[in-house]
Amino acid sequence: MVVRRSATLIVLLVLTAACGGGDDASADRGGSRSDHGGLVSGDDYSVESALAELPVPPGDDLVTITTADLVTASELTGADRPSEPDAAALRSWVATVTGTQGQEGEPGPKLFIALARGLGADQVDDIDEFEAEVGWSLADVDAFVEQSAPPRQLSVVAGRFHDAAPEGDDVEDLSEGIVTAGEGEDLDQVGDAPTAARPLGQPLRMSRRGDRIAASLTTPEIESWRDGEGETWADDEAMAAVAATLDEAEAVSAVLVGRLPSSDTPVAVDGDAAELASHDAVGLGWSVADDRATVTVAYHLGSGADVDAASRAAEEAFAEGTSARTGRPISDLVTVEDVATSGPVVVVTLTPAGESWPDAVYEMLLTRDIPFTHA
Repeated sequence: MVVRRSATLIVLLVLTAACGGGDDASADRGGSRSDHGGLVSGDDYSVESALAELPVPPGDDLVTITTADLVTASELTGADRPSEPDAAALRSWVATVTGTQGQEGEPGPKLFIALARGLGADQVDDIDEFEAEVGWSLADVDAFVEQSAPPRQLSVVAGRFHDAAPEGDDVEDLSEGIVTAGEGEDLDQVGDAPTAARPLGQPLRMSRRGDRIAASLTTPEIESWRDGEGETWADDEAMAAVAATLDEAEAVSAVLVGRLPSSDTPVAVDGDAAELASHDAVGLGWSVADDRATVTVAYHLGSGADVDAASRAAEEAFAEGTSARTGRPISDLVTVEDVATSGPVVVVTLTPAGESWPDAVYEMLLTRDIPFTHA
């Protein structure tokens, strides 16, 4: 009997588009702004390199980044990835590779992926319409990375796309190197009826560089990616340190949160917990070790924080804490395998406890539950 997770978790994610081309992904990085490479899949995939695709937006707002290597995820989960936009086959593959489907009486999924919404994963039944509109589909995508700082969003996808992508029934040139699916101003919901690729009817801006395509609902983000100038998140000390830690854990998928804003209300914690709450970036990475799911949590602490105190607080939060959201012991959901430090980074290695699934830590992050309270 198939057991499926809440559909909310399948679509809690991002805006993205696809990429095309026949050049080798490990060769020309397409003018990426840092020395960290760029988005690729397979053996060369890394979270830190994926960050090099994302220009740092202005301001100090909270930024959430999601990324995954779908090729390796398919191999690790044994998911048969369809090569054509077949709705039924894609639906089964998405459920398996993202960790939202399992078998009753068997251990939970080996991985969890916060999959980009713009890939059409929540509109698989209309995948033919999606591909006709923008010239690519979920079946082509090998890896993705996306940042969200509403209303700013930018997604970059690498994959096996035909030479002319992105193109489609409604794709037109917008400016040099940028095309749009749909007409109108950024975020305009007035002009077009909803489509499979644009569920709110808003224009989708896209630009291609080698074997990658960037997509956004806002033109400045696409222009910044196209121009390849300025800092990327791979140049940000805190985010890069978190990403490097997740790469050491061989993460196949990751969610990172950075530039955490100060709360208007002081956090009601003190002692060791206050040291952990000073983190200015945090990341979750999912990998497979000994044929089971492993979740790595990496906190980058703020300047002057006591790393040893923060590591004690992290262990206590996961091993002895009680969820502020559910009232359940957090140890019902995860088992602490290890707690370590590396410079200003506290690293917690977890495995799902009992019948818990590897997405449990992601839910804690989304709701800022006890382990993810910040100052």
